[in-house]
Amino acid sequence: MFRITIFLCFFFLSGCGSASTPSKAYTLTLRVGQQVEISEEALTVLLIKINDSRCPAMVQCIRAGEGKAILNVSQSGYDSATLED
Repeated sequence: MFRITIFLCFFFLSGCGSASTPSKAYTLTLRVGQQVEISEEALTVLLIKINDSRCPAMVQCIRAGEGKAILNVSQSGYDSATLED
């Protein structure tokens, strides 16, 4: 599982900046392909893919690597958006 803290500015969803700003941050624990609904925000988050090239624990690596999550986020009344972070 991969823990993702969602700090979303909903202007990404509308493309115009007219959507509301979330009232708080949410911490979600999702598996790839799992979807969760945040009813307070009328928001749905789907974890599409995890790219994880981080160095394993107890191993010395030349490069530390990085972890990236790809999410599909939709809010009631707005187009969905794919976000990478």
